[in-house]
Amino acid sequence: MTALRYREMWFRRVASQSSVRLLVVMLLVGAAQAAPRGGPLTVPDDATEPEEVVVIESPPEPGVLLQYEYMQHVYDARAKGSCLYKRGRYEEAFPYLLAAAKRGFKVPQARVGFLHQVGIGTQRDPYAAVGWLAVAAQGRTHPEIRNYFKDVWRRIPAQHMPRFEEIASEYRSKYGSRRHRVACDLGGAHLKTHLVCWFVDEGIFVDWQPLIDLLAGRPDARIDPFGTNNPLRPNRAGC
Repeated sequence: MTALRYREMWFRRVASQSSVRLLVVMLLVGAAQAAPRGGPLTVPDDATEPEEVVVIESPPEPGVLLQYEYMQHVYDARAKGSCLYKRGRYEEAFPYLLAAAKRGFKVPQARVGFLHQVGIGTQRDPYAAVGWLAVAAQGRTHPEIRNYFKDVWRRIPAQHMPRFEEIASEYRSKYGSRRHRVACDLGGAHLKTHLVCWFVDEGIFVDWQPLIDLLAGRPDARIDPFGTNNPLRPNRAGC
């Protein structure tokens, strides 16, 4: 499936809708060392790279229509965190990734979980690590994120499993994509290598005329909901 075809399908979809702690740390770090380098650290996403980011407002109540400024602030935080992360500036990236993770975006959630797991850019915290990886692996997500979480999960001793199940449930409830009006799918031409997550409410601010032209069968119709037709997520350079 071509990238344009994928975007057209997306456009139509929018239109229609202590010791124990030490033991666990050792197990989780062992999972990180045993996992291939293609785990959450390298899962690609569709984040752009903004020049700056502003403080994000508190999330609205579940079910409330999201405002333009709120969505743009979250996209900027995700993009800035992604840019800094890819450059190895993990301590700087962490607060931005955390902001986007709290709003239901899966790649930031996986990266925050990994940073907590190995203690890079933030304190090592096996509970937070499992929590974030659990929600990142829920629902439609990248296979590498789901496989990485399964590898970590099966290394948890049975006697500690109830506590981790409780944590995973809590994170999924608070930070799940659906609760924050976020949808996710695999994009990218042919191999679908990128995990794409977006606010379902962003379609309100998209220029609909190209879609009208497309449905009318006009041969010059072109739609690009991730670019020129969408005022959100503009392409910016640098971080």
